[in-house]
Amino acid sequence: MKEIIPGIFVERQYPPYNVGLIRLEETLLAVDIPPRPADAHAWRAAIEQQHGPIRYAILTDGQPERLVAATFWPDIPLIAHRDVPRYITKLEEREWQELVQEVAAQHPEVEAHYFELAPHRVTLAFEERFTYQRHEPHLEFQAVDGIAPGALWIYLAKFNLIFAGDTVVLEEPQPLEHTPDSHALLNTLSTLANRNTIQQVVPGRGPELIDKAEIEPLREFVRVMRRTARSLARGQVTGADFTHAAQDIAQTFFPHTKRSDHPMQKIRRGLHQLVAELQNPEEEEADEAE
Repeated sequence: MKEIIPGIFVERQYPPYNVGLIRLEETLLAVDIPPRPADAHAWRAAIEQQHGPIRYAILTDGQPERLVAATFWPDIPLIAHRDVPRYITKLEEREWQELVQEVAAQHPEVEAHYFELAPHRVTLAFEERFTYQRHEPHLEFQAVDGIAPGALWIYLAKFNLIFAGDTVVLEEPQPLEHTPDSHALLNTLSTLANRNTIQQVVPGRGPELIDKAEIEPLREFVRVMRRTARSLARGQVTGADFTHAAQDIAQTFFPHTKRSDHPMQKIRRGLHQLVAELQNPEEEEADEAE
């Protein structure tokens, strides 16, 4: 657990996420929960042994892995954007089990641990923004058009810093397979790049802390993904077309990744999602230069 700023901690040893801890005097807020059961329990134990009981856990978006991970801490109140409890409330039992199976398939070594899980209901939800002011530094939760429904930032004005969740990912492909609006995501990244009150970012994946200027390769990655998906959406494409496109993008942006198949598969899933988005008759052509 690395203290990046006094009272602000980031832990990278529970992939795929960077998980965080914000200590406000005697109040502890955990930022995200690892999606493997053993990692979730280890992260909680580390926090409680070093700092004390957790007051809230924050979900930085509503990706399936995050919803399932929250079930590993059933007694910890959750803070999330209102889209997360809305989505959970609408899930039928069959749909929840399908979501759990999707997550379990990504972690086959512990697959059996997932299937008795029930959704963990959100305790505190907000619509656009919410400020937690009980202690210094004040935290401002801001809804954003991000990587998945229910995406949020945690803004600490005292340090000009945000926890960005998977809306900012470095060193591996952004997981675009659950992104509802990639144009809006790109606009969010542009807003971040131009926002003078934010100087440092805790990414959802990658280094513990980056300067805001380091998001430029991510912005270009999203642009290239959208251009490629738009090209694919115009024709009758095959699975091989998606594979070749994903390989090209992986080689361009992640040429030194040790697990060479990992970025390609993630990019391929993202391209399928973006093609489906761009083929929607209601999708308007992006205004930005791509």
